[in-house]
Amino acid sequence: MEYPQMTAESVTIAEAKAGACYYVLLILLQRLDPLQPGLIDGMLQGATADFATIESNGMSSELLLAVQREVRQLLEHAATHRASVHPQGGA
Repeated sequence: MEYPQMTAESVTIAEAKAGACYYVLLILLQRLDPLQPGLIDGMLQGATADFATIESNGMSSELLLAVQREVRQLLEHAATHRASVHPQGGA
């Protein structure tokens, strides 16, 4: 995943908060998955099915497609890096 170069002056409060939320969700998912094996994979499958149903009902929009991409990226990122995270502290 490639991120655009940003300076401290170009980052908005909303972008910083969104980034912080992404990070907290990522580490929570990574720490919960070992305690409930399959959590991340199940969430990814469920989200994929939900978005497919929404699209098949003709309710898709540009916003929904952007949300779908972000959800998929977050869950795939969590799944890819879950092995390096330990549930009892440490990163």
